[in-house]
Amino acid sequence: AATAAATAAAAVQGDLLGWRRQRRRLHRRTCSCWRGVLRRRHERAIRRRADIGRGRASTSAPPERPLTSDPPEVILLDDPEKCADAMRALIAAGEPCAVDFEGIALSRTGALCLAQVAPPNGPVYLVDVARMGADAFSTGALGALLEAKHLLKLVFDCRGDADALFHQFGVRMRGVFDVQVAFCVKKDKDHKGKRSAYLMGLRKALKECPGLDDETRAALDEVKSKGARLFAPELGGAYEAWTARPMHPDLVTYAGKFIFIFVRAIRLTSCFVC
Repeated sequence: AATAAATAAAAVQGDLLGWRRQRRRLHRRTCSCWRGVLRRRHERAIRRRADIGRGRASTSAPPERPLTSDPPEVILLDDPEKCADAMRALIAAGEPCAVDFEGIALSRTGALCLAQVAPPNGPVYLVDVARMGADAFSTGALGALLEAKHLLKLVFDCRGDADALFHQFGVRMRGVFDVQVAFCVKKDKDHKGKRSAYLMGLRKALKECPGLDDETRAALDEVKSKGARLFAPELGGAYEAWTARPMHPDLVTYAGKFIFIFVRAIRLTSCFVC
C-alpha cells in the first residue's frame, strides 16, 4: 500500500512539473510574440513620423509654398461630385494631410457638421457634412480618404471625431498619426516624466510651438476670438452656429486658418513630434 501511495504521489508530482514546464513554454512563446508585435508597431510609428516631413509621394511632388499666416486658398465643398473630385485627387497624390472636424459635442451621438482637410501645399478643403450628410463620405469620397491606409492623416485628439465617424457614418479612420499623443510624449521627455494632469488642446499646444512667429500668433488669437464669439456659449454664442447655412464668414475663416496653422506648425518645428 505504501508503495502504491508513493507511486501515485510521484505521478501527481510528475504531472505538476510537466504542467509547470508547459506553462513556462507557453509564457515564453506569448512574450516573444508580443515583443514582435510591439517591435513592429514601433517600426511603423518611426516610418510614419518620417513621412510627416517628406510625404509618401515623392519625386514628382510640387515644391512647398512659402510659409505665411494665411492659407493659400480655402474651398468650401457642399456638392458630393465636386467633393469626390477633390478627395480623389488627394488620395492619388498620396501626401500627408491634416484633418480636423467641427460640430456639436462630437461623439457617437453629437452632430458632425464640418470636416477640414489640408494637404501640405494647400488648398484647405472644408467639407460641408451638415449640408451633404452621409453623401459626403460615400459619393463625396471623404470616407475613402479617411480609410485609405497609405495616406497619412495628421490629427490632434481624434477620439471624439473617430467615435462620431464610426457610429454615425460607418467610417473607420486608418493611417492616423495623432499629434496630441506625440506632443505628450515629447513633453514627458522634456520634463522628465512630470506631465500635466490634463491633456492640452490644439489651441494651447499651438501657443507653445516655438516655430510660429508673432504675426501668426496674433492672427491665431484674432481668428479664435471672432469664431468663439459665434459658437462658444460662455461668450454669447451657440454651438448650433455650426449647423446654420450659409456658414458665417468668420466660421469659414476660423475653420480654414486653424487647420492651416496646424500644418504650418508641423512643417516649421519638431515640437509636436518626438
